Amino acid sequence: MIKYQGNKSCSEKSLILGWVHPGEPNGSLILQNLIYNLSKSDNQPQLNLLIIPMINVDGVVCGNYRTGFAGKDLNRLYGKNDVLAVEIQQIIEL
Repeated sequence: MIKYQGNKSCSEKSLILGWVHPGEPNGSLILQNLIYNLSKSDNQPQLNLLIIPMINVDGVVCGNYRTGFAGKDLNRLYGKNDVLAVEIQQIIEL
């Protein structure tokens, strides 16, 4: 997770997630470019970001297209207390 603090007095945070589905690496590439541009820019935005470039690491490693290691689509598990979706539980706790 990358914490970008553009405005220390701002208590609002935005969460940006990437690569939830292993077969869709474009989200991770877009976030990589965003992180690069934020780090190089002289004109810093006035907001605080939490960036997680890859949520579904085990699904990517296993070669799954849409699911994690446990065979579940992580996008469908927000708000559910599923012990097999540790990634989602940790994101909710942020």
